[in-house]
Amino acid sequence: MKLFAGLCAKIFSGFVFLLGLSQAKSRFADICGRPLVEPTLWPKYIGNAAPLRQKRFISNGNDASDGSFPYFARVIPIPGDIYGCGAGIISDQWVITADHCVDENSTRFVYTGIHEWNKHTEQMLVSEKLVFHPNVSRSSWKAEWDVALVKLNGTIVFNDYVKPICLSRDTSFLTKDYPVMLPGLGYDADKKIPSVTQEALLYFAELIDHKVEAANIEQGNAREGDSGSPMYSKHNGLWYQVAVFAGGGQASAAGTSISAVCDWINDVTGEELCT
Repeated sequence: MKLFAGLCAKIFSGFVFLLGLSQAKSRFADICGRPLVEPTLWPKYIGNAAPLRQKRFISNGNDASDGSFPYFARVIPIPGDIYGCGAGIISDQWVITADHCVDENSTRFVYTGIHEWNKHTEQMLVSEKLVFHPNVSRSSWKAEWDVALVKLNGTIVFNDYVKPICLSRDTSFLTKDYPVMLPGLGYDADKKIPSVTQEALLYFAELIDHKVEAANIEQGNAREGDSGSPMYSKHNGLWYQVAVFAGGGQASAAGTSISAVCDWINDVTGEELCT
């Protein structure tokens, strides 16, 4: 009887442990993925109703509304210079960007709270540590597992215009033609860097291994300087980063899937940011 009781206790403990894992949540779960205002280009109807297809890339994008992308950051090699890469805020000490945007032998300056550049509303922190994905391949111009984590030398102060994005390993809501947003401050069609954060509306095409592919059939493209920008989508009322933008061709965009690097993010940061 004692042996049976002990076995039952172990089974119950294991069940409780697994239940705890399934219910694990980020410490930012109560604030992540909640913008002050919705992105202007986000479709009015999703699901059975056909979405309002406003197809634009950042080279022909739309000025983002202030507060619509509080999770967007810039990773810049020279402080005060607008040129650099995009990044997604995933905690008060970490951002995620593209591998090819950072160099392990140099410092990066990370700006958050960006809407209109140099309006002195940004927070600026300096990289303390850069972590590259172990599977990254830089053997060609088109890197595989093109993703890196940047730890900051201080703490981001969250407010209405600066917040973390939600991260999830669940991609079940990403069905074909599901909308995906891409903010950025890369070159526009005239090879100029806009002063206001731009937004583009893409449509999910497919998830291939560790890559998210999105499509936009109108003429245009994401430009140099948009690399590393977070690709976002909305599910059950919350915004999630679904990929790290790496590059694209004519009328397409691709990036490393967050779901594919979920465990790596949690291991590197030491906490359950991706659930």
